[in-house]
Amino acid sequence: LPLAQREALRALGVSGGRPPLALASRDPAAYVRLLGRAGEAAELTDPAGLGAFTWLLQPRGIPMPPPWGVHGEAGDRPSG
Repeated sequence: LPLAQREALRALGVSGGRPPLALASRDPAAYVRLLGRAGEAAELTDPAGLGAFTWLLQPRGIPMPPPWGVHGEAGDRPSG
């Protein structure tokens, strides 16, 4: 089952969204850390870059969950 890295990381909760700007004045160090993580996540999920990388999922002795993103709903993802 092929799965784009972008979809896989989104299913795991990885997002390239920026942290709230208000955090910069309350806790500048935390803001910079979160901004760095957001940049890394954006690079890994960029559809024109690393996010286009495709993983091939192959079950080994366990049942395969339903494909993620088929219907675009959160309920499509396996729990756990």
